[in-house]
Amino acid sequence: MQRINNSSSGRVRWHGLALVCTLSTLAQIAQLGILPPLLALILQNRGIPAAQIGVFSAAPWLMILAVSRFVPRLITNLGLVRAGALAIAASIVSVAGMAAASDFWILLAFNFATGFGLILRWIVCDLWILQIAGESWRGCAIGTHETLMGLGIAVGPGMLVATGIDGAAPFAMCAGVLALALVPLSVALQWDARPADTKKSSDGDGFFVLLAILPTALAGAFVCGFIETSAISLLPASAAGLGMSAAAAALLVTAFGAGNTLLQFPLGWLADKISCARAQIVAAIVTLVGAAVFPLAIDGDNLQAGTGVLPWVVLFFWGGAAGGMNTLAVMEASEKTGGARLVAALSTVAVAYTIGGVIGPAASGAALQIFPLHGFMLAAAVAAVAFLVVVGRRK
Repeated sequence: MQRINNSSSGRVRWHGLALVCTLSTLAQIAQLGILPPLLALILQNRGIPAAQIGVFSAAPWLMILAVSRFVPRLITNLGLVRAGALAIAASIVSVAGMAAASDFWILLAFNFATGFGLILRWIVCDLWILQIAGESWRGCAIGTHETLMGLGIAVGPGMLVATGIDGAAPFAMCAGVLALALVPLSVALQWDARPADTKKSSDGDGFFVLLAILPTALAGAFVCGFIETSAISLLPASAAGLGMSAAAAALLVTAFGAGNTLLQFPLGWLADKISCARAQIVAAIVTLVGAAVFPLAIDGDNLQAGTGVLPWVVLFFWGGAAGGMNTLAVMEASEKTGGARLVAALSTVAVAYTIGGVIGPAASGAALQIFPLHGFMLAAAVAAVAFLVVVGRRK
């Protein structure tokens, strides 16, 4: 079977989607669900300053920026199965190194190295799903995958309750979850999941070439990274500044994450029905409106206790719309590119998300300092408006 998505059997297609989603979810649980909170807690217990922990946490994303240019060629040369196996193996080696390391700088080096396995697995699974999915249900397939990615992040921290954060046990659990991800890969060896046209070189498809082809996709991925990473770190502080209790403000992140997880499938379905471009505009408008309404929702809905329903409802839909910008970016990349260029396009989408994730917290924090009450949502609104400007200029 040369290409999975050319199969006439719907059962094989769903089998393939289930396989890739299982692989990706297991890797997501370990790479982003278990490892980041585990490392942050370990460093906190060692008395490492918060600023250093922040730099430490950014290390994998800096690795992504460093190696993203080489990922398309690597996938082209290895194919999806072997590239996926390399991503998992590299992650297991990094986790094993962390378990044995005691020095901060050695731990930092291994954490930096985890970015390689993360970006490689990220692009392999996105590309694989696009190879499996037909055009008529591409959005549903991507939306399902993104939903499982959100669940993976949610499940991972809870697994640390079973092992604690001391000793080698949590690292062994993390490596074990990664090893389980090799099982669906071993099944995939029965298929030639590598598209024939990915053998073509993609060296000419640099960032700026793809920026000209996919301006709205890259802008959407940037906005998603900008808002998601900012919300996780600054949303509670912003809500507390508006008068919400500390406990209620912290729980707002849960509402944001729930929307980000549960609304990706409906958004993908919507894109299949009305087109990806229109769904992008809908998501951007909801993101903009949510940023404008949220401060009013808190002010008028049980300000002190934060027990009203409206702030959580706003954050639920806001999180789904903001997170959906990346889901739709992947869809647009698949619609406007193909073959080797699709590999480069997905890698560039990941880079745009990462750049947004690096810039977002810094820019939102500065805005919150200048405008203590509404700075965070103001920064998010500016990002959404900038995306709509890109869409307008593109048209």
